[in-house]
Amino acid sequence: MKKTIFVFVFLCFFIFNSFAQNMKFTYEGTRIDNFGMKSYDPERGSIEVDFYSKNIKIYWGPYKVLFSASPIYFKSVHQGTTFDENKALVFSEAKTVKDENCAFYINLDRKRATFERMGNNGGLIIHFEGIVFIE
Repeated sequence: MKKTIFVFVFLCFFIFNSFAQNMKFTYEGTRIDNFGMKSYDPERGSIEVDFYSKNIKIYWGPYKVLFSASPIYFKSVHQGTTFDENKALVFSEAKTVKDENCAFYINLDRKRATFERMGNNGGLIIHFEGIVFIE
């Protein structure tokens, strides 16, 4: 009986762990503000977070990649961001494609995402419609 319970718990852990590692979220956005340079107002910007390939991509319009960070490390779901917001997906130790250190937060309550380059005033705030696709 104990062996059966152990096997069941192990299988549940394995299945849930595989599911989490292969999840991909897509947030359809409405506006992207670049508070370091100029503002973007894409017709349909979006954010893709792929836990399997450890990559975040921000699209300006349907196809053009505005920002990409890889690898990303998932840190917390309930930790507040630097803006005192709750229920945020917090990614730490992210690197841009230019090997810059950065921080990335997706706030689930306020439907907003924030990207900051470390040691630089530039960054992005993405306001999205809240349509979330999970693959």
